[in-house]
Amino acid sequence: MGEGSIYQRKDGRWAGSVHIGYEGGRRIRKHVLGHSRAEVKEKLAALLRLQAEQRPILDLRPRLGRGAHEAGVGIGIPERRG
Repeated sequence: MGEGSIYQRKDGRWAGSVHIGYEGGRRIRKHVLGHSRAEVKEKLAALLRLQAEQRPILDLRPRLGRGAHEAGVGIGIPERRG
């Protein structure tokens, strides 16, 4: 398996992505950012090692939780009636 896709973004940072498998029939790709090509290459290699060892690859991106509706009340999100 290769090192994934590595490229430099317009803002100067380096980005990379790697295909790690399928879930529910959908292709799963993980994306990383770094300040150098070498840093991104190391991060992608770490993801590939975890995959080869069949260890879980955590998704650490923030998600909207159950309190998202309450946080939006009063800032233009209509309240639910009924």
